[in-house]
Amino acid sequence: MKGKKELIEKLISNSLYSDHYEDPPLFLISLYQTRFEPSPFPQLLGFSHLAGYDYYSEKVSLTSADGQYLLRIIKDTVNNQLQAHLLHQEKSSYQYVFICAENQRNCYLTDAHGQAKLKDFDLLDLKLKLMPPVAIFEYFPQGVSQTAFLKPIRCIERFKDSNLQVELFQQDEEYIFKVKFMNPDSQLKARKMVLVKEDEEPLMAIPFKNMALFEVPARFIDSEKVQINIYG
Repeated sequence: MKGKKELIEKLISNSLYSDHYEDPPLFLISLYQTRFEPSPFPQLLGFSHLAGYDYYSEKVSLTSADGQYLLRIIKDTVNNQLQAHLLHQEKSSYQYVFICAENQRNCYLTDAHGQAKLKDFDLLDLKLKLMPPVAIFEYFPQGVSQTAFLKPIRCIERFKDSNLQVELFQQDEEYIFKVKFMNPDSQLKARKMVLVKEDEEPLMAIPFKNMALFEVPARFIDSEKVQINIYG
């Protein structure tokens, strides 16, 4: 029993802190700096929920080559903190997208509103790329020790035949959610997995051999729906 617990703890540690894939991600969207001057009025640019313009100033804007994505980097002048605001016509396209800088180790995950706090971000490094999920799954919790197989509700073409094997089980007083990504193409790997539950912080893991373990709270069992994002 002790050996099993140690193995689970090791797998969780690998999922949280280790990246076992050295090859570049399959699905990245490059961003390019726009030519027009940044606006000092972010609330006029789709950010109506923000406070008055005197608290925010836009530093730079970037767009994808096809013009579908627009990324604005805004500075909170009160807290002296940079924030990213990702815009797209489709809500699902700006939610839970990683913003990655070429020369910075950190990647920043947008929230349900397309926003992300840019901690330790270097404004001089604007070689930015977006990493949206390659596949999105929905899971409706069925109780402890129940295994489910899921098909993607949205994905890019190469991942249309992929599926997930998921299981929720209890280890002592903790609940562990196991996610195994299966794809008929052995070359396609899951680089990151993110669990999204409404009104809660998303949980992220880096899979080891296409499997990730998440420590989840007991209320996870009573969730109506959990979204699982796969990033390739």
